[in-house]
Amino acid sequence: ECVAQDLLECGRAALADGAFQVGVESYRRALEYTPTADTHGLVGGHYYRSAATGEAAFHLRRAADLEPNNADRSLALANVYILKTDMGAAWRAIERAKEVEPSITVERDSNNFVMRGHAG
Repeated sequence: ECVAQDLLECGRAALADGAFQVGVESYRRALEYTPTADTHGLVGGHYYRSAATGEAAFHLRRAADLEPNNADRSLALANVYILKTDMGAAWRAIERAKEVEPSITVERDSNNFVMRGHAG
């Protein structure tokens, strides 16, 4: 666990310094020690921000599978599918979020990406 935590810290620092490859490689190595939803979510999120949709989808789908009761994981996955223009898969991920958390409201931003809505 300590090794994985060190790798995640190294990854965060590298990404903050703009060293994308070093940062993502540190995260990927952390996955070897702790293949958790959080670690997959971090790796997938960074691939998503760099528009590497195939890698992002893999890791965010894995995070959603590891934490099936986390609606936010499904919404993150939906956004990757929107970026990939796979609207059927995006819709299914949004529906999964709504099944997990029936009271959730889902809003779209100006780019048509989804996010947890603000109730009220």
